[in-house]
Amino acid sequence: PKPICNFKCSYCYADYFGDINIHEDNRKKGEFDKRVEFAHEMERRGIIHPSFTTLHFSDGEICVDPKRDGLYELADEYNNSWIYSNASIFSEEIADLMKKKKASIHVAIDSGTPETFKVIKGVDAYKKVCDNLKKYAAVDSKRIVMKYIYLPGKNSEKKDIDGFVELCNELNPQSCFVDVDAVLPKTDLPDNDLKQITYMIV
Repeated sequence: PKPICNFKCSYCYADYFGDINIHEDNRKKGEFDKRVEFAHEMERRGIIHPSFTTLHFSDGEICVDPKRDGLYELADEYNNSWIYSNASIFSEEIADLMKKKKASIHVAIDSGTPETFKVIKGVDAYKKVCDNLKKYAAVDSKRIVMKYIYLPGKNSEKKDIDGFVELCNELNPQSCFVDVDAVLPKTDLPDNDLKQITYMIV
């Protein structure tokens, strides 16, 4: 199924909507989901199993997926799941999975200021995302993984790096990842960008 998202990240290759107003009213309760059926078929064939498989939920934004109820139920059947989210919506279901030690939430915030966030993510939601991350941290901060996709000329200024590091220090997440744009030639990174990435890590 084609996933949807309420963000429109500048580096995203998928055809998502970028509509921040997608909310609960698009929920399709109890509707058949091919992804869930596929997982159960994999179980029947002995390829995956709740005791040793880590599920990754990364298509679009799960919190606005019309069939998210089936995905949450599937995650609840497994011992460990990674849920990739933009954290624009606080999900009680995700929080409950975190509380049960069944899931971690992975969030790429890619900025440290509202202005840069809007440019990269395509929506004005920096404060909302930060507030929701703090709510998730109150549930279990060690079930949060933060990510910063480094984009030269977009989020490479010190103020963004400092803002991101400050947020991570406040949240005290399980871990933080620094990555570069997947389509950016890695060999072409100027020394200044390498220094900024090093500064962020250190």
